[in-house]
Amino acid sequence: MTKNLKFIAISLGGFALMIFIATVIASIAGVDESTMSEFDLASDWMWYRIFGYALMVALWPQICKYLTRPRFDVQSLSEEEWTSFKDSRNKDIEYLKKQWWKLVALFVFFEGVMIQQLGF
Repeated sequence: MTKNLKFIAISLGGFALMIFIATVIASIAGVDESTMSEFDLASDWMWYRIFGYALMVALWPQICKYLTRPRFDVQSLSEEEWTSFKDSRNKDIEYLKKQWWKLVALFVFFEGVMIQQLGF
């Protein structure tokens, strides 16, 4: 239960931080509320999103390594345990690297349905 609560807190906090940063940038740039409703973010920001998607796919091997990093003290492991952990981690990294197409499918779905069709 604690992991789920922590994930929700970090997600909502990150979302609130992004909204705050966007508000600060908009106020510095001199954008008022009447022009905010006229923005078509689905088409205006399309190239930024596509660049972000391409960057995520290009950095996918490094992201896989980061996601599988040890979250404990590796100095406390014996040589045999360390070798076993390293082999298991390498298998996990290779498996995740092969799943890059699912990430691309997620981005295509998100862009095509959520952004272009629903206009979020």
